[in-house]
Amino acid sequence: MVGAGKLLAKIPVLSNSSGYVNWERQVRLAFEANDLDEFLDSVPNTSDSSEIKQNKVARGYLLNSISIIYQDEALKKKTTKAVWSNIKQIAGKLSDYSAAEMLHS
Repeated sequence: MVGAGKLLAKIPVLSNSSGYVNWERQVRLAFEANDLDEFLDSVPNTSDSSEIKQNKVARGYLLNSISIIYQDEALKKKTTKAVWSNIKQIAGKLSDYSAAEMLHS
């Protein structure tokens, strides 16, 4: 896992929905390399202090990889999964809408 943490630092900031698909892929790859990917899809075991700490680290990296336009609502979420779902709900829908609009143009 040498250098894996550098992948987390290199996640580009999601600033608009058109880059969502690429951003999502890069987040997943970086989280997988750091054994944090489980927190994107599940909540931590509240009786396991190690999982709680890892979730906080993952949530922090995720929040730092999104622009201010997505942060207002995401900051209210307590788990990485909740933040991830919120971003996907907002940016993913906008991304899908933009792609559909381009196909019909």
